[in-house]
Amino acid sequence: SVSAPANAPPAALTPAATPATAAPAANPAAGVVPRVRITPAPYVSHPPIDRAISLVGPPWSCETFTNDEVASLYRVAGPYDFTVASDLQASPERAYRIGETYHFDPKTAHWRATVAGNAFVGIADRWLRDKWIFEGVATANGIRHSARMIYTDLGPNAFRRDFLVDLNGKYRVYSAETCSRGV
Repeated sequence: SVSAPANAPPAALTPAATPATAAPAANPAAGVVPRVRITPAPYVSHPPIDRAISLVGPPWSCETFTNDEVASLYRVAGPYDFTVASDLQASPERAYRIGETYHFDPKTAHWRATVAGNAFVGIADRWLRDKWIFEGVATANGIRHSARMIYTDLGPNAFRRDFLVDLNGKYRVYSAETCSRGV
């Protein structure tokens, strides 16, 4: 058996293999010996292959800007989806599990993120540069604010994530974490 390289994306997020198409069956009596012709499949624009796929895999160890420890695991949940389970240890007495979902819509080429129920919901383009910026809404105590969630690539084994909320026309960080793995 052949195994995929360690840095290969999960099978659910990789394009389908190129099919081979054969000519009509041979007719030896007529002297027809068909040649096999390989016809490449058309390029499929999904599943989404962008920097988001680099989040999936071994767990991330994160630290918030208030020095709380977080362990986050990004998992494939379908051909266009992944989920995140984060365990936050705010103090010895306060531990939380935070769930997130990410869905890629191939028709619009946008990602949709939902964090902690609906505490943050946002939309982003594919992650093709150093920053992946979700524009959306944060809800706390029933009050909705324009908000952003920004992933910043810090190399193959690290990223920073900031949550910002619009207060009186200025975006301000209300939560942030720096994450690494295998370091």
